[in-house]
Amino acid sequence: MPARAQGYWASLMCGRGLPWIGDLDARTMSDVGPHSILLDLTIDADDPSIVFLGSALANECGVDTMDSRMSEAPAHTLLSRLHDPVSKVSTTGEAAEFEAEFMNARGVELWYRGVLMPFSAAEGRVSHIHGVINWKEVASDALTLDIHRAIGALLPGLVPMPPSAAIWA
Repeated sequence: MPARAQGYWASLMCGRGLPWIGDLDARTMSDVGPHSILLDLTIDADDPSIVFLGSALANECGVDTMDSRMSEAPAHTLLSRLHDPVSKVSTTGEAAEFEAEFMNARGVELWYRGVLMPFSAAEGRVSHIHGVINWKEVASDALTLDIHRAIGALLPGLVPMPPSAAIWA
């Protein structure tokens, strides 16, 4: 998903240093929209406004909508993990890929990866950042063990897997 978004972003450059924000077409990005965020840096690049937050990303963060600033992102959510990559993109003017894992506010371990891509409203200056983030929830050891027991009961002699396994969010 982040790779598709970055390919689309690169296609909008058209020989310019940065793609124009007006060229970002939500209809073209409909498949990644639920995992997207759009930030406006025009008023405060150090604390951008969240002008769009996709439904899947909003749900993971436990919010209905997010018409606010990055500093107001709920603690221990994917949004709260974006400060450093956003700062890097706004400073360098280059897209940034990232991946990591962390324990979210619900106590669930997430493995995530994403990309943040700069856009411009004026040549040479980053005015907006579009991000796409995908994640997996890591199944608890107890759940993994229960699954292996159930499979073992159905298929005796099956080789056991490691105690941790990721499932798509």
